[in-house]
Amino acid sequence: MFWNTMKYEIRRNFRTKEVIIWMILFPVVLGTLYKFTLGNLGKANLYSTVPAAVVENEKDQLFHWIMDAMNNGSTTDKTDAESSIGGKPLMNLTYTDEANAIEMLKNGEVKGIIYIDPPDEKSEPDPQNQKMSEVMDMVNRMAADGSLAKYIDDENNNYVSYFMNDSGNGNFVSDTKLSLTIKSNGSDQSMLKRMSDMYVSMQQSSREMVASAFNGGAGEGFDNISKAMSSDVPYIKELELTKGDTDSFLIYMYNLIAMVGIFGSMSGLTIAQNLQANLSDQAARRSCSGMPKIKQVLAELLAFYLSHSICVIIAVTYITLALRVNFGDRLPLVYLGGILGGIMGVSFGYFVGAIGKMSYGAKSGIIMALNMTLCFMSGLMVPGIKAMIIKYIPILNEINPVAVISDSFYYLSVDADLTRFWGKMVMICIITLFFVLFGFLMTRRTKYASL
Repeated sequence: MFWNTMKYEIRRNFRTKEVIIWMILFPVVLGTLYKFTLGNLGKANLYSTVPAAVVENEKDQLFHWIMDAMNNGSTTDKTDAESSIGGKPLMNLTYTDEANAIEMLKNGEVKGIIYIDPPDEKSEPDPQNQKMSEVMDMVNRMAADGSLAKYIDDENNNYVSYFMNDSGNGNFVSDTKLSLTIKSNGSDQSMLKRMSDMYVSMQQSSREMVASAFNGGAGEGFDNISKAMSSDVPYIKELELTKGDTDSFLIYMYNLIAMVGIFGSMSGLTIAQNLQANLSDQAARRSCSGMPKIKQVLAELLAFYLSHSICVIIAVTYITLALRVNFGDRLPLVYLGGILGGIMGVSFGYFVGAIGKMSYGAKSGIIMALNMTLCFMSGLMVPGIKAMIIKYIPILNEINPVAVISDSFYYLSVDADLTRFWGKMVMICIITLFFVLFGFLMTRRTKYASL
């Protein structure tokens, strides 16, 4: 009896047009639309190279080195600094005088002017610069008597000489002032502002780092730096921070799979409908059977769990293989998260359906409204709304079933370890258990005056 009930429910599910439309066709169509309309979000080819002029009223070698390094070391006399994302330059800097820079800004040839000015006048010498000058004197003496060779191999000597000649009389990191002038506001100007702020922070951090390296005396400080330059000392270690694609487009795909999972509540609503004799004729006939209520509930739930899991597998397979969405190298866990999310969705529908004595149509409308509200709060329609909820009402994001599913996929994609992913899986199981337990308590001993 138990297995027959499961078999018939599975067959009935896949003969129901609502299941075919909402669980299979809808995610396929919506995923395809997302791919063709939003698939280029976050791609490098959407960025345009931003031209800017640089007016150096004070020589800042660090600025040149950083911009040159971002451009893989290739420089020209006029336009040398270009940083890139995905091989495409972000900036095209032209070094020129102030009059020409202003003229270029007026003509629209550049989006902004970066000024590098001397530091403010100080009443006392900067002790950090004095310490660096002492170390630089020591380096020059060691280079003169040949002792520098024991610290640095021949391959790096050219670089050290270049560094000593252009370091500004011992000042390793110039204490210059950087400012930005723009003609109007826009995305290009915002990017220049962020790059300028980044350099100011990097300049300050570099000064602190160099001063820290020289702590304890010139000889010891240079020895520390020479060791750091040696390939035998593993000062830098490559770590894998992400396991997948961090493209912002994936947020929509995460929420799409979460929506497929939560839409299982429409099927789960049928379970409660089929177990309450005052709501359907089928439930009235089942109430007269000799099969215990607990077995009826379990048979229905397992049948709907299996049916909805198949729908989730179809959706994830289509998104991964047909739409070529990159979920990293943990695809089996994507399927696991989607299946558990679908089980939670079915349980959610069973729980809502067990509440009250409203008709199936009324409960169906309520659960659809709840589903769309939960999807909205998880960022399916407006991605920024989720960030606002996390900031102001974080507990709401933790108990939102759709957000829990989508967050699990996000953690799976960006985290090198699986700690946060398994945490979300545990939360899904807890929420599912809550829905099933309280749904069963509300339906297990219902009595009727007549059938």
